[in-house]
Amino acid sequence: VYVAPGVYTGVVTMKSYVDVRGASQESVIISYQGFSYETNGVVIGASNAELSSLTVQMNGSGDWGTCLAVPAGVENLRVSDVLIKYASGNFTGFFRGVYVAGKVDIRNSRITGDLDEITTSGAYGVYVAAGGTAYLDNVDVGVYTDEYSFGVFADDQAYQLTILDSTIVAFTDSPTGGAGVGIQFTWQTTVLSGCYIAGSQY
Repeated sequence: VYVAPGVYTGVVTMKSYVDVRGASQESVIISYQGFSYETNGVVIGASNAELSSLTVQMNGSGDWGTCLAVPAGVENLRVSDVLIKYASGNFTGFFRGVYVAGKVDIRNSRITGDLDEITTSGAYGVYVAAGGTAYLDNVDVGVYTDEYSFGVFADDQAYQLTILDSTIVAFTDSPTGGAGVGIQFTWQTTVLSGCYIAGSQY
């Protein structure tokens, strides 16, 4: 499916074996508000499909803010040349650029969330849930909040996390003791190579 230049408001649910390719990252924006459930997303991935050359952004308030959701059971979702970003809105829960409960391969993309001075419990660039598998290659992740920020977070029951040649940054300026954690993971299920990783704690 080719997506022509434009701003599209709503949720996109991908189908297995159907690729979604935008005209360019700069000219195609898929945008929506926050959600009531943490597994919802502006784009919901599917097995054996590719998302490429567009922007997915969160633009509105809700309990949870997730741009790209990879549900459990999804296999071999590919993401390339995609900008995943927070644009605006307050969240009573957390903002997550990518929520991974299935299996996703992300390359040559950027995930960013500048939530400084925004009401939220915290933010994750990439959240790998129990059973999830994430492969990141040449991915730039940057998350900034007044509370807790995680560039990449892998649940201790996550299946596999691989990060190659990527930049992962998370910062906070919380006056009450928040933390900015570049990566939180379990060594036994994680591969890191050629990465720049940074975090800060108030």
